[in-house]
Amino acid sequence: MKHKHTVPYFRLPSLRLLLLFQGLAFWPVWAWYVHRLFERCDEPWGLLPLLTAIVYVWRRAVPPAERSLSRLRWSALTAVAYVLTYPFVPALVRGGLAFTALCITLSVLYLNRGFDMWLWALWLMSLQVILTLEFYAGYPLRALATRMASALLRLGGLYVTAEGACLRWGERLVFVDAPCSGVKMLWAGSYLACTLAAFRAVRGGMGMLVGLLTVGLVVLGNSLRAAALFYVEAGIVRAPPWAHTGIGLVVFAVTAAGIVGAVARLAGRANACAEKTGTPPAARRARAAGRRRPRGPGRREAGRPECLCDGEARQPCV
Repeated sequence: MKHKHTVPYFRLPSLRLLLLFQGLAFWPVWAWYVHRLFERCDEPWGLLPLLTAIVYVWRRAVPPAERSLSRLRWSALTAVAYVLTYPFVPALVRGGLAFTALCITLSVLYLNRGFDMWLWALWLMSLQVILTLEFYAGYPLRALATRMASALLRLGGLYVTAEGACLRWGERLVFVDAPCSGVKMLWAGSYLACTLAAFRAVRGGMGMLVGLLTVGLVVLGNSLRAAALFYVEAGIVRAPPWAHTGIGLVVFAVTAAGIVGAVARLAGRANACAEKTGTPPAARRARAAGRRRPRGPGRREAGRPECLCDGEARQPCV
């Protein structure tokens, strides 16, 4: 049987020095981060997921328990990759490696988990990636939005065709510009989904499903916005000057409501599945803190999982 090397909690202060050493080793990343933060007009939004990640670690820190040192090897390997690739990769990639190493270290020392996907996602979103996404993913998202919008408009009785990032209706050509690519909506929707899923403790496959649903809802919402704005820009419907912004806000509100509902439903399903398998959230937190679940007559019966309610063993689940 392979034995995992663990360290008692009272020895963790010496391990916390690893965070200080990593912070010093990644000082070029922090200098680049601060420089980019104040250089661009829309980049300060990256502070929001960074502060959210800090609050998440503070709120979700588990009680004192033993920590497995073997999990820290992935943080060390990531730091080595940062050093080896430093001269060859752009600053954004170096920042991603630095935040990944810190994420693993914080997950082990404070969350008693080998890797926390939501902490990692929030920190990657804090790297001021909006302008980078607009450069690389802006046109593909606009082209996808125009094709989906043209299909929606044809359902409404208008023969509209997609030409690149434009919508053609007869002799009229409506251009879907860069601000309507949906990149900022995708960033905001991803932040909302990551924050809700993190504090609702959505894990594993449910977490991947949250990401897929978020991207799908944002793409659909952006297509609906492009279709609605086509009526205004093509002159089919007369609207005041603020209609463009108002339609965008309404569509984003509906998309955000869909994301909130999807995360809440998936979180409820995950908790229900955990209770049926005998590992409700309270028991998972107790096990993560190093405490054993109480033994009793309902501990295990004929290989069937038990239900725990307020620390008391009940009858096995049906």
